[in-house]
Amino acid sequence: MYGTSPRGKRQAALDRLEAVVNHHVAPLAPAPATHRDQPDATPPRLQPQPQPQPQPQPQPQPELPAEPAPAQESTRLWLDADFGGLDQPPPPQHYYGDLQVSLIGHGPIRLNEGPIEFENDVFCGSVDVRVRGAAGAPHLDYWEGRQRVFAIIVRGEFKREFNGNELYFGSRFSGPLKVPFGASVGIRFAKLIDPGLEADLHSPTPSIISPLLCSVNELTGPEVPAMESPARRKFFKSEEHRGAFTFRPGAEYSFEAYGDVLDWNTFRLSIGPLRLSAAKYLNGQPVHMQIVAPETDDVVVAVRFDHRSLQRARGVLE
Repeated sequence: MYGTSPRGKRQAALDRLEAVVNHHVAPLAPAPATHRDQPDATPPRLQPQPQPQPQPQPQPQPELPAEPAPAQESTRLWLDADFGGLDQPPPPQHYYGDLQVSLIGHGPIRLNEGPIEFENDVFCGSVDVRVRGAAGAPHLDYWEGRQRVFAIIVRGEFKREFNGNELYFGSRFSGPLKVPFGASVGIRFAKLIDPGLEADLHSPTPSIISPLLCSVNELTGPEVPAMESPARRKFFKSEEHRGAFTFRPGAEYSFEAYGDVLDWNTFRLSIGPLRLSAAKYLNGQPVHMQIVAPETDDVVVAVRFDHRSLQRARGVLE
């Protein structure tokens, strides 16, 4: 059919090649999809979203021990019972008019300005000295409705036991006095108020003292009888009753002594019918009001009342 020409031979070869191909090779068609070729019905897996990284928390710093507070300077005075210095010029401070009041073992103090804390070998507490009408000192409501012209208030604790017969309150002098005429009358009148009063005015070292349990106007503390002042003074006039009482260490006591007999601003004394200037009979000596154990010379507290007239009399002030 193709003849024997070269062109016919080439066409015949091509036809035979096409027949072979059609016989052995399936027509190109999409093969049925297998399960491997099926699209995955499972929804696509979501990629995990990056989680925010926790921020590092500040680590608590270890607490450093607190620095100790700077030590506060103690305002409590340590007192030694030194009654000397009377032959020396007085310190220039804390005059109230002509009056100067000192705490023995310390020096001149302010008046009407509250308690002063102190300590010594036998007592730890405070003393508050008040003088009515002291020039330049604060005025206190304490005086309203009262006749008293001075007050000494002591509060605190004893460091050892004292029997009721050991402690006294009053004044002791280091030199003789000029005893005025009629002094005995004044002493008798004073004993009507304080039946335990003991006065030795003519001794080379005079004293006017009374047992502490009898002498102070107000007294509070353990085992102190709940009595008005006159009844307590009368009760403790008995040496036996005083001997049965003990001032105990570590217990809180309060003593208040006041009076309207001696005006410290002028050193004028008024006892019953007796009116005089005390300064002229003291031989220049100040007055020491003190709580003391005379047998052992233990001084609980002592307050010195001095006056320019007395200082001039003993030659230490011009």
